[in-house]
Amino acid sequence: MNMQQIKNKPILIPKTVLIVFGCCMLCISSAWSQIIGFGYKNEKKGMFQATVNLPLTYSKDNWIDVAAGLDYTTKNHLAPSGFSMNVSAYHYLIGDDNIQASLIGLESGYLINTGLGNDTYKLTPYVYYERSLFYIRAGMDYYFREEKGYPFVSVGFGGLHIMRNMKFSF
Repeated sequence: MNMQQIKNKPILIPKTVLIVFGCCMLCISSAWSQIIGFGYKNEKKGMFQATVNLPLTYSKDNWIDVAAGLDYTTKNHLAPSGFSMNVSAYHYLIGDDNIQASLIGLESGYLINTGLGNDTYKLTPYVYYERSLFYIRAGMDYYFREEKGYPFVSVGFGGLHIMRNMKFSF
């Protein structure tokens, strides 16, 4: 099988599996701590972006934390966009306290593409900074089907990585 045949071969993940995964993520994330955000993402063209992530590990004592989540970007005809399911691993850097958080991470996921081309897998290395309820994230989305990377910058409200340092007592 040559590369062109591999590119054109559909990825076989039934839509019902994707819908069930999405519904489970929404139900679970409404019960536990969340990392949420909504804002603007620029990847060759501006898009609205909304994210919900469920931290699977979320402790100040961990060297690396892992989260699973959902990401949505509005249609973009210049770069892949749409609905994606992701798993992220990230490491906190300086400024990890109740006011700010900075981290580096690597995200992997499956994109249901509503903009350019076919559905595809993606890999995203990124840097992230959050202060209070505002965040900025920069990185590169690499899409395997296209064999091409798209640099991006996103800014928005939410984040809530600082919640891992909060202590509640009664």
